[in-house]
Amino acid sequence: MRTIELYHCERVGVLNYDKKEHVLINNRIGDLNIFFKDIFLNQEVTKTLHKELIDKIYKYIKSEKLVFDFKNELYQTISKLEKPILNKIFFELCFEEYRRKNFPSKPSRMKAIYLSETEEEVNMWIKRLKNIKGIFKFTFEDNESNIHFEADSNFFEKCKINDVDSIDIYAEEYWKGNSTSNPIKEILVVGKLRYSCISQ
Repeated sequence: MRTIELYHCERVGVLNYDKKEHVLINNRIGDLNIFFKDIFLNQEVTKTLHKELIDKIYKYIKSEKLVFDFKNELYQTISKLEKPILNKIFFELCFEEYRRKNFPSKPSRMKAIYLSETEEEVNMWIKRLKNIKGIFKFTFEDNESNIHFEADSNFFEKCKINDVDSIDIYAEEYWKGNSTSNPIKEILVVGKLRYSCISQ
């Protein structure tokens, strides 16, 4: 059985580890990743979206059986607010809807940890992110219990709130694993991962 090694730039206080077993705790299949756990505590979200709409988002991302039937309602609510976090939530829900319909075997962006193939790629992400704690190496067995998928994040970054019709086009390219001319790779992984710290 092949063991895969990948890298991650850790932001302060984001991930939860079992330090005795050196296992990542909050990356079990079915768990939300930290971004989607935190949006329900984000004041910019809770003060802008009414509780019923927030509940719909929560229920949708927790259950693979539900459909994004409140898409128009959410779009009408956020489209004129110019709040990046609300736009990102909308894009994530659109990508998740496309994955569920067309690529259900791929790991959900909402439930995966985002890793890189090399330390060089991790350093690229460090330049883009804030509050970096250090670089970690993750290892996991390449089996059916550990789901992983390599994508080009440029397709997600192309999404614009004033061009909703193009989102499915970008989602198709993303979930097919296609690349742009200058790809920014991200490897989505859900499963049991062991870690070691490279630098802090």
